[in-house]
Amino acid sequence: MALSTLPDSTRNSSANRPRRAVRRLMSAALVAVTATGIVTAAPGVDSLTSSADAASGWAIPRGSTYVALGDSTAAFNEDRPYADTSRSNISCWLRYPNTYPKRVARARGLKLVDASCGGATSRSYFRDQQKFVKKNARLVTLTFGGNDLRVFKSMDDAARTIGEAKINQAGPKTQKKVEDRLVRIMRDIGKRAPRAKIVVVGYLPLTHGKACPQVPTISPTESAQVKKKRDMIDRLLERAGKRAARQMPGRVKVLPLRHVKGHSACEPDEKRYISLLNLQEVWFHTNNAGHNYVARRIGRLLR
Repeated sequence: MALSTLPDSTRNSSANRPRRAVRRLMSAALVAVTATGIVTAAPGVDSLTSSADAASGWAIPRGSTYVALGDSTAAFNEDRPYADTSRSNISCWLRYPNTYPKRVARARGLKLVDASCGGATSRSYFRDQQKFVKKNARLVTLTFGGNDLRVFKSMDDAARTIGEAKINQAGPKTQKKVEDRLVRIMRDIGKRAPRAKIVVVGYLPLTHGKACPQVPTISPTESAQVKKKRDMIDRLLERAGKRAARQMPGRVKVLPLRHVKGHSACEPDEKRYISLLNLQEVWFHTNNAGHNYVARRIGRLLR
């Protein structure tokens, strides 16, 4: 397939592409953000607030600080990005409007600290994102693991390969290492932000495991292998979240997304939650419909 891509991976063979994209953005004088990285979200049209919030103990007062952590699943969408040059990691400079963290913040009137970053792994939390979790945080969402297991790379390889791409599945030892690290991340968040509620957000399906007419270079076998790998990381996140919830009762909720059907990249445009290509030539990431869906699901958990 002739489409170009910016794979969401820390081992990116097109490592200079994010830099070129950032330079284009800066030269065009697109939106700049403050050095703090804090966005005060205005009221939005998506109402995620419920009168049941207070009774459940998961009420997040308006004006509270919300920290969004994770990879490009949280950071990217299909809109035109803007540049945030306050981040030390240049891969984190590209920011997108209308992602699920921004939608949740708008709907609930929260101060968003968006620390999510394209290419992030569970390891990079401690290097690039931990510092954004402060004592005053009241809500933290996190989505990590897809790049640890190279899920996006597998989808990209399947789309680009004529014939069958080799898609390796992570073994039990690798999965356990990532799961344990995710639990450590949540415990670290719990210590750094003792009043914060933590929502573990899973991954929407990339394929439905069968023939993919929207991306004909992906064979049914490749589609099934990608689905298996994507489901694996969603289950891994769910297990890690449940372990953390047992260690921090009342502070962790889990939102697995592998069971969402009929909205993968293999569906028609009007049904997809996964984009085929966005304005920065990044494909197979959550589109606006998908981010809106995830934001509403998070809203229902905050009750």
